[in-house]
Amino acid sequence: ALGGTPVGMSITQVAESINRGVIQGTLTGWSAISTFRITPLIKTHIDIPLGVRSFVLGMRKDLYEKLSSKGKAAIAKNSGLKLSKAFGQYYQNDGESMRADPKGRSVIRPSKAELDGIFKAHFRQFHHDWIAKVKDGQMKYDAMQAILADIRKGM
Repeated sequence: ALGGTPVGMSITQVAESINRGVIQGTLTGWSAISTFRITPLIKTHIDIPLGVRSFVLGMRKDLYEKLSSKGKAAIAKNSGLKLSKAFGQYYQNDGESMRADPKGRSVIRPSKAELDGIFKAHFRQFHHDWIAKVKDGQMKYDAMQAILADIRKGM
């Protein structure tokens, strides 16, 4: 939609791929470009909210079942929504810090009107197509938009 060709790869391959000229950029969150040593290889950021990536901490059920009740209680106490919110806040703060001081790199920040135009021109059709393909698509889409609005309000 934005004129590029997507190339799937592990985040651990991105820095080397940019360095070798295999790819010209990456769709990556602010924290990841530092964590995976991509930052020194890029000169420009285009700060567009294209969504979020999932981050999952998982454990095999058979290993969990072998834990003591104390171990299971520790996981229950330090996981779930509480942990998810803590991770989200950490990455939000990290991204804001990197945006505030990009250390000599250029940051292009489209205005709200420009972002709306990008969405209408390049992404709205994806939403319409999904709604058309999914049973009760409009109802599900509207419900998801309501959930997202609540999350963005901090609920």
